[in-house]
Amino acid sequence: MSDKFTKAFIAGLGASITMNLFNFISFYVLQFSSVRYLDYASIALYGSKPESFLAAAFAQLAQILFSGFLGMVMLYYLSVVGQDNILLKGWIFSFMAWFVIFGIGLLFKLPLLEKVPTNTAISNFMSASIYGITAAWLLNWFEQKY
Repeated sequence: MSDKFTKAFIAGLGASITMNLFNFISFYVLQFSSVRYLDYASIALYGSKPESFLAAAFAQLAQILFSGFLGMVMLYYLSVVGQDNILLKGWIFSFMAWFVIFGIGLLFKLPLLEKVPTNTAISNFMSASIYGITAAWLLNWFEQKY
């Protein structure tokens, strides 16, 4: 697989699995977070939380695909700043993306982003960190393997 675009998209998809797994554990098991990432995607798609399993599944798919897109953006970010200390740079990228996305949501007064409980913000920061480190690791792995 020589296409960097494809590698980056797949890395973003793979990283979204670990990010969403943490998010589900934080929401369902630990009851630490009050919002799932699919809820944010649902707000962007429908203007409200999902009202059916189909709506939730489609929102989750959209969120995963968006994460794939962020993998491609990360690739271009890394092409500018270099790939030394790639895990640190991946984490910084994910922090920036998390902060900007939530900031935009706050500016536009999107439901679920106007008043985010501290526990949810911490959980989202941790899952975004997991995403960035995982995506960077996968990008590096794809570059070495393929």
